[in-house]
Amino acid sequence: MGELFLASVLLLALWGSCRAQPDDFPLSSPPSARSITGNSFTLEWTSPLSFNGDLTYTAVRLGNMYNHSSIDITDGVPTASPGGTSSVRVGGLYSNTAYNVSIVLCTVGGCRLSLPALVVRTLRGAP
Repeated sequence: MGELFLASVLLLALWGSCRAQPDDFPLSSPPSARSITGNSFTLEWTSPLSFNGDLTYTAVRLGNMYNHSSIDITDGVPTASPGGTSSVRVGGLYSNTAYNVSIVLCTVGGCRLSLPALVVRTLRGAP
């Protein structure tokens, strides 16, 4: 009887710490950039038709290819709706610089990036 109780407690402990991996939810269309200037661009994407749970975080991940740094931009990024098209203006960038751009979508099960990353090069600024 004691062994059965111990096995039940162990099973419950393991069950409580289990977490399901999120299903893949690739974007319905890859992100695209338009209206590129020396310090900004507009990013547009179409969200997946379904998610693995409610979205808890949506961001634009912007990586600088020269110093290998990245930042998640959330200001002005709309909450994605299934199958909906979203866009955001990304500003405050360096001129003549290449950026890796991805969309980050997170649910309680985890986060997914739009891959492959889109490479956007800002225009050369005025001398």
